[in-house]
Amino acid sequence: MNAIWRRQWVFTGHSAQIPSAGDYFTVDIDGDSILVIRGKDGEIRAFHNLCRHRGTLLCVEPQGHAESLVCPYHQWAYAVEDGRLVKTSSSIMTDDFDRADYPLVAVAVQLWRGHIFVHPDVAATWDEDALFQRSAQGLARFPLEDMVVGHSWRKILNCNWKTFWENFNECLHCP
Repeated sequence: MNAIWRRQWVFTGHSAQIPSAGDYFTVDIDGDSILVIRGKDGEIRAFHNLCRHRGTLLCVEPQGHAESLVCPYHQWAYAVEDGRLVKTSSSIMTDDFDRADYPLVAVAVQLWRGHIFVHPDVAATWDEDALFQRSAQGLARFPLEDMVVGHSWRKILNCNWKTFWENFNECLHCP
């Protein structure tokens, strides 16, 4: 996982999945829950889907809408536009506690023609030419940025990714 998934950009979804401010979806990358959300400014951002207080999942549903991101454990609240901590429970507040020290942990986000890619390293370099050198020309004629989600389904296969690709045609016909 460290050699492959944590060193490259990973496709997570399409911008059409989160059309409005506060819309989000989550994706699991090797046990790390990543929250992809559209801020009030219209920008798409991604964070680790964990409260900075006790590590509780903020969004347990795979997709939804949130005006703010509130931890169900102690109700710490984070802003959807930038992940900053905006509210904490008063019982743990001390005079030296600074909310600015506890924002959500950001994940690098990049959009390519409406497709959302994330990278665990916020300083990761986006090299569109290297990533899409084989496919960009063939895909140029398709309006990928105008795509919408027409239908989605989930099927859990008891196999590894190699077996999945060997049986991909069968999976295309899953209900």
